[in-house]
Amino acid sequence: MQHVLNYTRNYREAYETNRTVVNICHDMILIGRKAPIEGWVKLNTDGSCRENGRAGCGGIIRGSDGEWLGGFSKSIGVCSAYMVELWGVYEGLRYARIWDFERLS
Repeated sequence: MQHVLNYTRNYREAYETNRTVVNICHDMILIGRKAPIEGWVKLNTDGSCRENGRAGCGGIIRGSDGEWLGGFSKSIGVCSAYMVELWGVYEGLRYARIWDFERLS
């Protein structure tokens, strides 16, 4: 946790003094995937919004062994980051229903 505080402090000091931060040490954080229970599928979604408001979302549905079962991407148009995240969840649930996945996590 100390490295996060130092990292944040360095950027705050740079912002306040209008200088550039160089040689920041980056730590590697391993991110894992937790598989669903046997017979269930996992839905992961994400959305993205540019500064001009253009937005899109996408997602993937995987089985309990990590196998790809389906995916989607969609251009939303212009909306907020919050709304595009909701669009991603909505579209993911819609496709799960279309593809007859009843046990979704």
